[in-house]
Amino acid sequence: MRIDELPPETIEEILLHADPTTIASLSQCSRFFNTLINHGPDQHLWRWLYLIQPLDDPRECVSLNGDPQKDIDWKRELQRFIRARTVVKDVSVCRPAERCAILRTMIHLIEYIPPRKWSFVEGGTSKNLIWIRDVLSGGTFIDPDTITWVSTDAEEIQLRDKLHTYLGLTSADRTPRALVESRAYVYSFRNYSWETDFGPFFEDGKVNWEHLRMVRHVLAMHVHDEETTPFQMSLEFTQIQMASLADTRDWAGIEGIWWCGFCFCDHSDLTLYNLTTTVDGSLDASLFEDPGFTDVFRSVEVTIRILEVSPDPKHPNYPRIYFGGSMGQHSMSTMSGYVYMTDDNQVRWRFRSGEQVNPIWSSEGIQVGGLRSLYGVLGTWTTTFHNPNDPVGPFWLRKAIDLPQED
Repeated sequence: MRIDELPPETIEEILLHADPTTIASLSQCSRFFNTLINHGPDQHLWRWLYLIQPLDDPRECVSLNGDPQKDIDWKRELQRFIRARTVVKDVSVCRPAERCAILRTMIHLIEYIPPRKWSFVEGGTSKNLIWIRDVLSGGTFIDPDTITWVSTDAEEIQLRDKLHTYLGLTSADRTPRALVESRAYVYSFRNYSWETDFGPFFEDGKVNWEHLRMVRHVLAMHVHDEETTPFQMSLEFTQIQMASLADTRDWAGIEGIWWCGFCFCDHSDLTLYNLTTTVDGSLDASLFEDPGFTDVFRSVEVTIRILEVSPDPKHPNYPRIYFGGSMGQHSMSTMSGYVYMTDDNQVRWRFRSGEQVNPIWSSEGIQVGGLRSLYGVLGTWTTTFHNPNDPVGPFWLRKAIDLPQED
């Protein structure tokens, strides 16, 4: 008996033991297999093939703001995944025209996952995130030395930096050259303006992921201990945590105890750096190349409480949340501001801090990951005056949680 004489369901059972790339090749061998594989009455074969991959079931996945994925095209989703898997295993096969598509696929796998239904200590990490971590942990397709081209396309740069921000520190991040580049970007006055709200944004309000990646890098090099895992500013902590149905007032999960970490450098160094240019007009970053240079990291405990909420017509399920907070156990400093959902479904934080009567520090940031993710809020701070030569720096606001430690 020839294989094409077997019942279709038997052939499909056999195909489930083959890799999708093999099945794709088989579909080109004959009209019979092409019809069976690509032109069946429904997508049940592609659904089965997708569900045996080391990924989450898309039917259980939600977006960053909790919306379920609709109208799943199993064939298309599997093909996107397999192509991304192929490219990250061998980046030399990546065609220039598909670079952005591969990055979008990887980001989609991070942003559409099942919500975490219990604490981090109790497990429940998304399969998608585990797979992404496994294939990208060495910086593959992210670090410059892992790709064979120099990215010049603006969209590709933003997508790669977004993926990098989600992932966390890579091998290249630990090199002195990379840290110099990030500090030079974060501490440059040229990257802050009224048009961008003095934050890591573009003029249209969308996130500038290149800026945010630099912010994460500068902060992470101060607080990440390789011997201590897990690290809260990393991929596993981007997973959405769904609020209870009765807790729509605090949909962003802001009430509670937080830690606000921030970096700054000596103001005379900061001013000198921003006044010193090279022949081509760029700022002279040699200050950050000096082995004796360091910026300072500080962290303060913040207790945040909701003051009021107001309806947001654009996002009826996510009212604007106004909050206040006390900073430090023995301090008169306070924090006040609001949280809201942006037009592109990012959770944005805006707040002022300092003395209660006259707060002089202004901060703008984005919560990285899904709603209530434990990754935290990344952004930048400066003064409320926004005068020329006012100090600037990065901050990280994270929820205080107990993390399991590896033996």
